[in-house]
Amino acid sequence: MCNWPEIIREYKLLDLTNSNIYNEFRIIEEFNNHNYSSEEDANWNTLSDNEKQIKRIFWSKMAKKTEGYDEGFFRLEESLIDFYEAINSSLIKFNYSSVKNEYTFRLTTFLYLEIANLNRYKDIRKVDGLYYLIFKSLIYDCLNSGLGIFFIENINILYLESKLDIAQKILKTKN
Repeated sequence: MCNWPEIIREYKLLDLTNSNIYNEFRIIEEFNNHNYSSEEDANWNTLSDNEKQIKRIFWSKMAKKTEGYDEGFFRLEESLIDFYEAINSSLIKFNYSSVKNEYTFRLTTFLYLEIANLNRYKDIRKVDGLYYLIFKSLIYDCLNSGLGIFFIENINILYLESKLDIAQKILKTKN
């Protein structure tokens, strides 16, 4: 879980005249100022992030037994589960990394933000959007930061970007 007020304080120390950083800051601030728990199921809201993902995977496994699965009705759920797992993988890699700077801070913040976004709903099909454009911009900032090789080899940022693109494409066809 993130300490959003602390993250906002850290963002204020960054160069907010940079439009990318300023846009990221506005999204984080908006997220912090609103209660984004959209699920009315109190049991869901008390589960940990890991427990929520396990339930999603279990439901996905059950969906594979239906006729609708073969017709592609569950592509959205599968792509969001894959995206979530790519985020977790990147966060684990950050935990073992000694590189700590503005880019690692910004990227980990948005990884946690996407987890919070996906965990708002018990039914993942209700997810209405990802922070796609800002996330893509942040990924390119990281790749062009002089630490591009670090992000590619140690964080697997290209895999993360691929899963983000797939989830966004499928989500866009839903809306």
